[in-house]
This record gives sequence, structure tokens and C-alpha cells, in this order.
Amino acid sequence: MQTMIVLVSAGRGPDECALAAARIAEKFEADATRHNIMAKTVEILKQGHGVRSQVFKVQGEGAEDFVQQWTGTLQWIASSPLRPYHKRKNWFVHIAAFREVELREWDERRVRIETCRSSGPGGQNVNKVETAVRATYLPTGLQVMVMDSRSQLQNKKAALERLRAKLLLAETQRESESRYGRWQEHDALQRGGATRIFREPL
Repeated sequence: MQTMIVLVSAGRGPDECALAAARIAEKFEADATRHNIMAKTVEILKQGHGVRSQVFKVQGEGAEDFVQQWTGTLQWIASSPLRPYHKRKNWFVHIAAFREVELREWDERRVRIETCRSSGPGGQNVNKVETAVRATYLPTGLQVMVMDSRSQLQNKKAALERLRAKLLLAETQRESESRYGRWQEHDALQRGGATRIFREPL
């Protein structure tokens, strides 16, 4: 089964771009459902009434071909609901897609695992043993804490998965920010080269 990481980003755009990003993320998720492909939100960063970025983990037969139809610069044409007298009506959002295996920096040998007592629900038994797991990726300092299960082994497995996903997200966002800078430099070209165009109220 194919697994892709998809980032919907408003970049450094204004709140209208964040609104457009939220609407496009909704359309992407609905389209995935229609194609029997799972699109699960793994992280979301809010901006105003919209989102600065939303990351999906996409799985299913034909997932890669599906997400490629959405990648690139997307244009949303609408008057601003936030600034009624603003003349601008074109708002741009970017979608980037990566295969999950494209994480270049990941090395499990460089993960520090620490255990501690869980502070979550479960009565007194949950606090008697160190079942919670903190995983730190030493090269970057990225860290996750997992205390979902009473099993330390299961928490360790979940911590490694989430830390890897968090590192991939950071790498993806850096790439997206870099691309966004290039879009601004070639704004005229990007305005004429949108992969999808929407004309709806924000």
C-alpha cells in the first residue's frame, strides 16, 4: 500500500491565503474519500480563521498518482471576506507531496529513548512503572512524548513512528518555505501556471 505525505501550505501569505488553504485542504480530503484513499491529518498549524499549513498522511492503492493531480500552485479567486474593500482577488496555496520513504536524515541509531512514569489516566497502577517514553532525535533536538499505552514497548514503537513523522514534517516544511520564496520571485509565471483554479467565496 502506497503512503504519501502531503503538505497544504499558505506559505507566508496573508490570512486570505490561510482561508484558501483550509478550503483546499477540505476539498483534497473529500476528493481522497471519493477515490477510496485515506487522507488523515497528522498536523495542522492555524493562522487566523484558516490554516498556515496542514499535513496529511495519505494511504491507499494509487495514492501517489492521486496526490500528483493536486500538487503544485493552486489559485483561489474570490473577494476577501476579511477586507471587503481590498482589490486583490487572487490567493495562492501550494501543495507538496513526498513519498514517506524520502526522509533523508532519519537514523534510528541516533534516537535517545528515555522512560518515565506516566501522568495519564489509569489509576495508581499507571504510575508504579515507567511506561511513558520520551524520544529525542539527537541531530535536531526534535522530541516526542508517548504515554498512550501501559506497555513501554508499545509506547516506544509509537514514539519512534511519531518522531520520524515529526522529522519528515520539519523537512517538508523547510522545502515548502524554500519553494514559496521561489514562487514570490517568479510571481507572474506562477500566476499563469496554477495547476488548479477555484472560483468560490472564501
